[in-house]
Amino acid sequence: MSALARYFLQKGISVSGYDRNATELTRTLEAEGAEIVYEEDGSPLNPDVQFVVWTPAVPQSNTYWQEARQKGIPIYKRAVILGALARGKKTIAVAGSHGKTTITAMIAHLLQECGKNPTAFIGGIAINYNSNLVNGNADSADTADNTDDGGTDEIMVLEADEYDRSFHQIEADLAIITAIDDDHLAVYGNTEELQKAFNQFASQIRKNGHLILKRGYFVSRNRATHGEFCCRHQYTMTENVGAYAEITGRSAGTYHYTLMDGTDKYPPLKLQLNQGGLHNVENSVAAVLAARIMGCDDAKIAQAMSSFKGIKRRFEYVIQQENFVMIDDYAHHPREIEALINSLRDLFGDRKTTVVFQPHLYSRTRDFASDFAESLSKVEEVLLMDIYPAREEPIAGVSSEMIAGHLENVHEKIYNKTNLLEGLKKVKRAKTDVLVMVGAGSISELINPVKELFMDELN
Repeated sequence: MSALARYFLQKGISVSGYDRNATELTRTLEAEGAEIVYEEDGSPLNPDVQFVVWTPAVPQSNTYWQEARQKGIPIYKRAVILGALARGKKTIAVAGSHGKTTITAMIAHLLQECGKNPTAFIGGIAINYNSNLVNGNADSADTADNTDDGGTDEIMVLEADEYDRSFHQIEADLAIITAIDDDHLAVYGNTEELQKAFNQFASQIRKNGHLILKRGYFVSRNRATHGEFCCRHQYTMTENVGAYAEITGRSAGTYHYTLMDGTDKYPPLKLQLNQGGLHNVENSVAAVLAARIMGCDDAKIAQAMSSFKGIKRRFEYVIQQENFVMIDDYAHHPREIEALINSLRDLFGDRKTTVVFQPHLYSRTRDFASDFAESLSKVEEVLLMDIYPAREEPIAGVSSEMIAGHLENVHEKIYNKTNLLEGLKKVKRAKTDVLVMVGAGSISELINPVKELFMDELN
């Protein structure tokens, strides 16, 4: 939502809006020119509002939503607006259960550094740009010649979210699917319906387009929609199938590897990624493949990848010292946490690791409590926090205790934002080596206080 707000602000269009709480992001938007209110106090909408962009995270009982409806002001879901903006443009859409944000940001950065001037809407703050919007055309009247098959030269890169079937609003020239794992079952009901949704997303690829699909997943092609897209590409981490990575060296926070291609089209490409996490190496394989398809030069790709700084809250180093490391990560699905912990072991070996985890959504906790516990059991100590509800109302009998009941390494009790620091003081005295803050909710507001707690002793 905030990336869309930035896009319209940069177009010289007035933007106003509502959010439940003031955050660093909303304050930044206000500084950029947006008018934001934080209470439903009965004050009327700005009389100049021409349309409302709505996210399902805001309930329809919201007073501003109701007012817009009563006044007949058009209300569009965020995904509808993204789909509309993408029409007539060369569109790259990144979908999947995990890795969307990082791959979207990587592609945007590679294309930008290669002179393609993309417009990219990212689901997190790209550190290189300190923004979730990369507006490559904002400062350039001329778009690059970035196609080899005719059509528009303007490229749009979108994070295509499967929640609420939002990604069905997007037709892509190049689509990426990173994973199709059970999630958002409150929307889809079962695995079969989720798979159908991804099949439909793939069927909307434009004629002569491309699909990049992580090995191990499958989507069908529906010729009745746009006709056969021309190419299906596979990628993986280390398997000798499709595009994959051969790691040649690693240190804390940096990987050196060679990207290999399963076809004879692209030669081996030596790369350096200055970001932790084996899963991010895998993400980069998909991103580089996309950049190559879009006509980027290999030398520029390698240079751009080495300068990619990552996404805030995606394996982000908060403290990085020889005797102590603190990492902040957005992981909120069992498979994401598993990938995170595997990366920690790969980088830090058997150093004592403590994870603070805030479950996100009652429904996800209910559906995956034992899976969360299985992933979290791979570290020495876990501090569980109360569930962050986001858009949901409480579900009877569902709490973080459901996860704790499957864990032997849980730390004493369930914490909240008020008493977490007290629990972490005990962790600090126990001399943990690696501390990881994990979750997609309000845990992000605790990063700086926790950092200060540990830096007091380190300094």
